[in-house]
Amino acid sequence: IALCLLFDIFGSNLINVMSELLLHGKNVNRLTLSNMKFEGIKDAIFDRCRLEEIPVWNDEIRQRLKPDQNPLKECNRDFKPLTELDGNGRVNLINPESSANYECKARALIFKTEYRNAHGYWHKLPSDFVFENDIVEVECMHGREEYHYLHSQIWRNQKDKKNVSDDKSTLGEAKPSVYIYLVDSVSHAHAKRAFPQTLDFIKRKFDAEEMPFLNKVGDNSRPNGFAFLTGKVMTPIYHEIFGLPNIEADFNGRQYCDDYMNASSFVLKDFEKVGYKTMMTEDWNVGVFSYPDCYGFENLPATHYSRPFQTAYDTSEERFTETQGRKNCFLPFHFINEYLESFIRAYPGEPKASLTWAARLAHDDPNDAFHADTDLRNLFERHQEEFDNSFVFFMGDHGPRFGPLMRTSTANWETSNPMLMVSIPRRLRKSTAILGNLRRNSRELLTHFDVHATFIDIAETFSLPSSPNFDEAVRKPELKGSSLLRPLPASVRNCKTLPIPFPYCICRVDKVPVKIEPRHLEIVHLVTRAINALLKDAGSAHMCEVVNPKNDRPQDATWPAICPHVRPQDATGPTTSDSRVTSLERVVGTSGLLDAKVAVEPSGGVYQVYIREQNGSFFLVSPELRRLDTYGTQGACMPKNELKPLCYCKYKAYFGSILNLLNP
Repeated sequence: IALCLLFDIFGSNLINVMSELLLHGKNVNRLTLSNMKFEGIKDAIFDRCRLEEIPVWNDEIRQRLKPDQNPLKECNRDFKPLTELDGNGRVNLINPESSANYECKARALIFKTEYRNAHGYWHKLPSDFVFENDIVEVECMHGREEYHYLHSQIWRNQKDKKNVSDDKSTLGEAKPSVYIYLVDSVSHAHAKRAFPQTLDFIKRKFDAEEMPFLNKVGDNSRPNGFAFLTGKVMTPIYHEIFGLPNIEADFNGRQYCDDYMNASSFVLKDFEKVGYKTMMTEDWNVGVFSYPDCYGFENLPATHYSRPFQTAYDTSEERFTETQGRKNCFLPFHFINEYLESFIRAYPGEPKASLTWAARLAHDDPNDAFHADTDLRNLFERHQEEFDNSFVFFMGDHGPRFGPLMRTSTANWETSNPMLMVSIPRRLRKSTAILGNLRRNSRELLTHFDVHATFIDIAETFSLPSSPNFDEAVRKPELKGSSLLRPLPASVRNCKTLPIPFPYCICRVDKVPVKIEPRHLEIVHLVTRAINALLKDAGSAHMCEVVNPKNDRPQDATWPAICPHVRPQDATGPTTSDSRVTSLERVVGTSGLLDAKVAVEPSGGVYQVYIREQNGSFFLVSPELRRLDTYGTQGACMPKNELKPLCYCKYKAYFGSILNLLNP
């Protein structure tokens, strides 16, 4: 019972801590399978790439989406905060009459680590004290009644101001600003569904170009974030499937997580080096480089970084959501929009580069994106002149991975195809070849490495003493992508030639259904053997239930009856008493290549694998197993991100270390 209470109090954070103790010293870089043969793919059909856009609306999608869903529908729009942070760094009581009965104080919150803040001294309000930092916490007391509020600003050091003429570009005008606005888990198609006003506005006002064929290079935010923000491969990309060398990772083991980020390779630092002011804001305290338990940045990654806000908000959530929560019409993405707008106003006429990452908005449910359309459109409209004269990247990291869209026939396709829209400064639309290049490149297969190369192109080209020529491609061997502002290199672009893992490839191939027969049980055996071998080779098999073709163990055999509410959440895939093939298709134009979906027990997880049938036998073509269903906390005991989709945790993996502590 004590263990259950510990879990209830600390939740998945406890799981992660205990898991690190259990797996201390185990590094997982490449998922490998010992003693298994892989056939690979040599079919000529994969030498080309047929691109098609995902259906925006069809009957299947309409049945699953709720465009009217609005988490703020019943919120209190009459709420007024007691305090404000004015433009001069002072916290003021807005209405002295309403706050007369409160005793209020304020203090600075300053970045210490990705997980902890440093705090300034409390200053009783009213006060003339000037806060020379970005994030300020306010606390007011009235008897037992508490009021907590977080303010943000962009505090600009007065000594830092300089003449705008210092930032002239090669074209004789100020270097163009660069704004990256990312909405997590939004595909190209879902952006059209959820953000029609916003897309229409930036197309009409900024001549923004849709890039409909951006292909993700990893499963979730982290590998895709590494790709477009650092240009680095986080974990190896398996290309032996094509008979080609694998694309090796740029990190040793879990170096990408267990070492501090090298800020020198971060794209905002690339802009800082050439005179830009930079800003980074995410609406979650565990960001793209620190999730789930990674070091992240040791020092500030940008001139302005809102992490202290999110750290305070998320680690003391109940205190702040009482005033800055849904009931008073606040959502986390409102805070980052406000921070972005403050950044725009703080440096008028100066080159700026910013990353705004709305991680929470649509991550868990694509229906939550619809209500944000008006807010996003208004954001771009309020700063129309600024955005019209800047580079704007309105993008996603990947498509939806959770929620109702994962139960559609296009789910596998959509999750691999994040949105990307690009607009360029107005002065460059007719005076250079950039806009024409963007339009031609929009019909090509692209990756996040191309987006990174585009950022580098902007930072470098507009700092040169000579006028740039965008009529020519520029080959940079140290980069894994090509700038979208220029003609792409004259070479075939497909999932063999680009750094794209085969399971995520959006190049279209035709498939025909195959009748599932008893002989196809051999495919189930291949998949279950592969999952168990992956976990064993990574030294993690002791944490996870063995996956079997036959699920013959008693129900809840390994989960104690006293803790039924903390066992791993059910998967969204079908659960049966036995593992089985749920879908089987033959890839047209290949020699016996099959696309199989296999449900395994005890997790009920559904995996997509490619199988080669030869002379009545079946062979895996690669060790890559793509999990298609939502798996909740089934793999929560596993700190290695790559293995979470494969693991159905044993209860001892949750509680074993605690038992050891209680019984030394």
